[in-house]
Order: sequence, then C-alpha cells, then structure tokens
Amino acid sequence: MINLFPDIENGTFWFDLKNDQDIPYPAIAISAGNLYQSLDEEYSLDSAAMSGMNPFDYCSFQYTFSGCGCFEYERQGEMVFHELPRGTGFLIRPHMKFRFWRKEDSDWRYLYLLFKGEYACRIFDRIIDKNPVLSLAQKSPFLDDVYRLMEKCMFHKLSAYENIRLSNNLLTYLLEQSESDLLEDQDDFQKDMNDYILSHIQTVNVSRLAEHYHYNEKYFSAFFKKKFNRLPKEYILEFRLSYACYLLANSTLKTSAIAENLGFADASHFSNVFRNKKGVSPQKYRDAILIQKNL
Repeated sequence: MINLFPDIENGTFWFDLKNDQDIPYPAIAISAGNLYQSLDEEYSLDSAAMSGMNPFDYCSFQYTFSGCGCFEYERQGEMVFHELPRGTGFLIRPHMKFRFWRKEDSDWRYLYLLFKGEYACRIFDRIIDKNPVLSLAQKSPFLDDVYRLMEKCMFHKLSAYENIRLSNNLLTYLLEQSESDLLEDQDDFQKDMNDYILSHIQTVNVSRLAEHYHYNEKYFSAFFKKKFNRLPKEYILEFRLSYACYLLANSTLKTSAIAENLGFADASHFSNVFRNKKGVSPQKYRDAILIQKNL
C-alpha cells in the first residue's frame, strides 16, 4: 500500500511504503520525497531523531536539487563537515553519528530516498566506509529512475517487482559513482597522486609515494592524514580495491589476474582483503553486479 503526502503550497510530496517493511526483500525503497525548507524555517535532524522516526535498519540518501544544506558525521572520533550545494548528496545509516540541516543563509530543496534490505545495507555500508558524500549530475540515469519511482507512486502503479528493479538500479548507480570517485580529481595534488598510484599500482606503497613527493615518510603521513582524514596506507588500499571493483564489474579477468595486476601477494590474499573490506568475496561481488545489470 502506498501512502502519498502532497504539499501543494511548496510543490513537494513524499510517499511511504513502511507498511511493507517486514517483508524480507534484499533491497527495496520504502519512502521517498521531494521536500523544501525555506529561509524562515528552522530545520535540523540528527542520528537520534532519525532512529526515532525509522526504528529499523534503514539506509537513507538525501540529494540537493537547489539551495544548500550542511552535513556532518563522525569518522575515527572526529566530526567531518560538508556543505551540500546543488548536485551533492549524502548517505546515512543507523550506526552513524551525524547531523544535517539547512544552511543558515540559503533555502534547501532536496529529495530523499529510504531503503531497507540486506543488500541495500551492504551497498550503503560499502560506500559510507569510503565517503558518505557523493556528487551526482542533475541529468543522470540515477535521477531518471528516481523520477520513474516517484511517478509510479503518484499514480499508485508501483508494483513490488518494479520497486525492486528500480531500487537495485539506484543502488548500483550509487555504488558505481562511489567507486569511480576515488579515481577523479578533487584538486591538482590528488589528481597527480591518483595518476601516480594508478601507474605504479603493483608496487606503490607509502614509502615510495612519500619519496615521489620528496618528503620523509613520517611527515608525508601526517600531512596526508590532515588533508584526507585517512592514512596514506588506507588510501592506497582503497584505491586498489576501487580499481578491483571496476575490473570485476567491467572485465572478464580472473580473480588471480586482478590480484597480480593490483599488487596483492596472491589470489587468496586479495580475496581475504576484499571480503574483509567489502563484506563479500570478489566472485560474489562480480555475480551481484551482473545480476543488477541483467534486471
């Protein structure tokens, strides 16, 4: 059953499928909306309020259409702050400590999507582990499917099958966007560094990266931690695993060949590291991607 809640004054609406939340779908949208916060409205939500509103294992994505919001979350004991201009979104889960709000001098129009299911939780955790903030083009397959989902809800034509299909498309797009983000430049230094890591991906380590930039390893690690909020060793591993995800999804290379190309000791070492960080084996990851592409 679809419950639709229009807001004629602001031209917004949201729908709610939470009555179906006990059905064990692997990934399904249970709520979504296009919402607006004006300059004269106080608006702020934190992790405690979200858990009170959604007393289950939820996966929430929020995306700015216009105006600007703010988002902060805890990573390694420190709060990390992001502004959310047009085209920027963020992912949250119940285990996180976070807060989001409308920027003081701006209104905020955004969409939100709420998913549940074991597969949805795995995808969200994988993305959040790297970075919960994503940039998405406003003309993209992702938003096309969001509009389809909302249109079918508005006319009460969203079947469970169609919901599952669209939800899997949306989750796959978010995952692919997240995996590619690490390969895209954020500034000249990071672009140059990514190029170096990619060119030396079999042999690169912290010592060689520091030497490339003419720093001693201790100073470089401290500088890197301050700039990227993670250690260079972690960044290099994330880069390797992101590229591994790309190869698993877009090539027919065997796991052993991917392990060798990316500098892992052997296929067993690669599989153990991949499973530890991603929650599934490389082969199960490849199979899941193929299933999503064939839906």
